[in-house]
Amino acid sequence: MKQDIEFAVPLFKAGAEWRINSVWHSITVIPDCHRFAIFIPKKVGMTKRFPVMGMLEENKVFVSSRPGCILYRFYEMESWAYLDDLLP
Repeated sequence: MKQDIEFAVPLFKAGAEWRINSVWHSITVIPDCHRFAIFIPKKVGMTKRFPVMGMLEENKVFVSSRPGCILYRFYEMESWAYLDDLLP
């Protein structure tokens, strides 16, 4: 029985990591407009990359859901995932 657990835990972790990574897309894949997504901005200089939630508009401007509606250009992003795909 202990031997089964020895193999099960690493396999479970690998499956969970695969599932999480499978929903992230590069910016070569354009998300649907007006659908909530999480975007990871490109790292510029020494600033930290914090995920940003919001929607992409038709003109490829990303409008964040943060107060003040921060705007980003789609090309300033590194990767993205639909919010629905990240929720259980």
